[in-house]
Amino acid sequence: MPTETTDVCDANSTLLLTGELRVLNHQIFKSYGGCPAFSGHVVTVKSFEDNAAVAQAVFANKNHDPNVLVVDAGGSLRRSMVGSILAQIAHNMGWVGILVNGCIRDIDQINAIDIGVRALGTVPVRSSKKGGGEKHVTVHFGGALIRDGDWVCADSNGILVSNCELSVLGPTYRPIPIHENATEILCGFSYTHTMADYTSPVEVWRLFEAHYLDDHNFLPKFLPHLFDSVDFVVGDSTAVGSIKLLKLSKVDELDVNNHYIKYTTIEGGLLEDKWDHIVYEIKIEPSITGSHFKMIGHYHAKRGVKPTEEDVQFGRDALKDMHKAVQETLLLYPHLYAC
Repeated sequence: MPTETTDVCDANSTLLLTGELRVLNHQIFKSYGGCPAFSGHVVTVKSFEDNAAVAQAVFANKNHDPNVLVVDAGGSLRRSMVGSILAQIAHNMGWVGILVNGCIRDIDQINAIDIGVRALGTVPVRSSKKGGGEKHVTVHFGGALIRDGDWVCADSNGILVSNCELSVLGPTYRPIPIHENATEILCGFSYTHTMADYTSPVEVWRLFEAHYLDDHNFLPKFLPHLFDSVDFVVGDSTAVGSIKLLKLSKVDELDVNNHYIKYTTIEGGLLEDKWDHIVYEIKIEPSITGSHFKMIGHYHAKRGVKPTEEDVQFGRDALKDMHKAVQETLLLYPHLYAC
């Protein structure tokens, strides 16, 4: 799921002030395609009433990267820059969205394609194909500067452009293809997976305290719908070797000053019948907007079991809900862990 524009703005007010995060004039663009929300890195094309360069850019995405094609057609309402055939090819080539400062056509067919499209409107006249246009250039329309390689985030609330990807109030999941990262070892297959990588408006020490040092108090009190209680089997939350009953997890390493923790899940429903154990590494660092949270999971399968990619990502929605709930609670109660 793409990051919500409201969450991005809430967490990055500083970037809005500096211009590193920009808001397009949403009112002038109409929404088409089967995906009302999308986000991805930008590939730009600038061409007036000629879509030859647009087609070239679409076909150039040979790695099927989930990018957004931004087409500056000079605001022309006389000719269409994208039709149903090109939109379908774009979807097949991995594009997640198309933003056109101009017109499109074949909207009934485009609305049935699983891709997000924004355009000024529709016109039945197709573009010329003389071969003009420029790719990978900086464009300016809708009141915002858009550079090749920027990041676009669009949904029903608006369209944002940022100098870099911003994933906030919920992790951005970046699953690693199993066939490229599976290593068969004595105890089975091992996978490394980025569980969460996002920015937050909450201060580093408050996130770390609520998530890990005082989670046995914080989670049941403020998130009772997710956790009834957190008990300790061995030790306490501030000691290496302590074991919590939350997921029956053992703390392996803890660096409070640098806000780093490494722990191993050794028992519980999360392991199911596929995993022998899962090692998590979490590091929270200061960022321009508050903090940057990153969580890596090292999954170790049971002997003789080869899990699927879906198994590696199991629990991601629950993790996202927990992270978001923790952050929203800390924003609602700014006095918590303020010292």
